[in-house]
Amino acid sequence: MRAKTMREEAETYYRRKPTQVRSIRRVAQVLDATREGILDSGYDALTMHEIASRAGMQRSAIYRYFSGKPAIMVSLIELHHADIHTLANRLFADVVDRDGLARAAEDLVQAYFQLFLDDPVLPAIWMGAQSAPELSELCARQNARAGAVISKAMARAQGAQDGDQIKAILLLELVGAAARLALQSKDAGPRDQVAATAKKSAVAVMLS
Repeated sequence: MRAKTMREEAETYYRRKPTQVRSIRRVAQVLDATREGILDSGYDALTMHEIASRAGMQRSAIYRYFSGKPAIMVSLIELHHADIHTLANRLFADVVDRDGLARAAEDLVQAYFQLFLDDPVLPAIWMGAQSAPELSELCARQNARAGAVISKAMARAQGAQDGDQIKAILLLELVGAAARLALQSKDAGPRDQVAATAKKSAVAVMLS
């Protein structure tokens, strides 16, 4: 049975998929309001009433598009994992040897950290996803998709028929955890130390 893509996963939560410009704009308002609410209150404390208030619309208007708060989270998770999948493709698609694999692993750490620095709500979204089993499982499935890209690069670099999917997923989990840890500090020094350690660990995972 074919696995669902991230977009298909999200669309199962849509009550009505936005296609018109006005509808797309309203969905964007809901997503922005949810992001702000998660950053201020956390996922568990955030209510649909608060999301509606922040978005400047009635709750009934939100329910035209989303079945509930988990559905909105799916869309936010979709956007985040789309970025990760794009990164994996960009950094690992042309890897053909171990040196290239090591460089790609280091570049992944740097790019992942920058994503989190540019978007401070991402750690809170991740925490929200971990609080709901179906959202946590969705994250795991999408990590597996990005991991497949990295695994193929590992196979090319090592002259093997198949890559190591477990190592590829471990790399993504390691980089994500390091980025969340780094953001706990407001100072660049500790963040840079975490990034440097994460790069060494990432290379070790890829080349082991």
